[in-house]
Amino acid sequence: MAPVHHWWYIITMDWKTFRFAMPLAEPPRIKALAFGRHPSGEYTYRLPGYWCLHLFRVEAELRIDGRTFPIRPGHASITPPGAKLDYAFPTFSDQIYSHYALPAADGLPTTAVPAMQDLGGEFAQFESLMGEAVGYFPSQPRRAEARLWEILWRLSDRAADAGEPEGEAHPALREARRQIEVRLGDGVEVAWLARRVGLSHNQLTRLFRAGTGQTVVGYIRQRRLERARHLLTNSTLPIKAVAAEVGLPDLHQFNKFIREALGQGPRAVREGRS
Repeated sequence: MAPVHHWWYIITMDWKTFRFAMPLAEPPRIKALAFGRHPSGEYTYRLPGYWCLHLFRVEAELRIDGRTFPIRPGHASITPPGAKLDYAFPTFSDQIYSHYALPAADGLPTTAVPAMQDLGGEFAQFESLMGEAVGYFPSQPRRAEARLWEILWRLSDRAADAGEPEGEAHPALREARRQIEVRLGDGVEVAWLARRVGLSHNQLTRLFRAGTGQTVVGYIRQRRLERARHLLTNSTLPIKAVAAEVGLPDLHQFNKFIREALGQGPRAVREGRS
């Protein structure tokens, strides 16, 4: 069955590949964040307006709008606002949970986050991060929200590492972009970058086109230009130093690069002349 896309979820036949399209461009706003304990039994409820993240240490069952997800120790679940949630706990359930609001997805980029995933050996780390957020929440709610935001991104990253389709979230693309930022001043060659992330030149090119709409060279050029323009217009760093910062230490080459991209030389860019 082909996936069916709605504003907040992606339906597939397999619970292991069921994803919610979560808008993570802005931090969450937490309504509740706590250690919880449910007695055994069945519970049905909705959270209008709020997403929910749970970390579980028990075996149980969750149904989201009638779709069944098994819960095992070390699992994390994410449920969307307004969904009908049916929980069945055979024993007492110790868990950490958060109810949080996110901006409407319309017009914002989203990232695919599994409704249920097994955190395996990483569960203790996620539980520790959530525990820290619980401690921050009463007196430092924005700090707790920053921590929860990081947790949600990490859950999304784990899904990408497990085989999410090629695109902006692909782990090799994320690492390639990180390497470009780190080494921009040294000059970044595509062949070196491909080896660094364990891909062929052609594979890396396909990833960049899928994830950024650009070639690798085009992306590096864009990042050089953005950094150079920022330093020229927002700092007094000498132009020679700006050129070195973006990996073009030859002033003649740097001047040509800026003129071709912006229609004027570095000094004119700095002085704000058109």
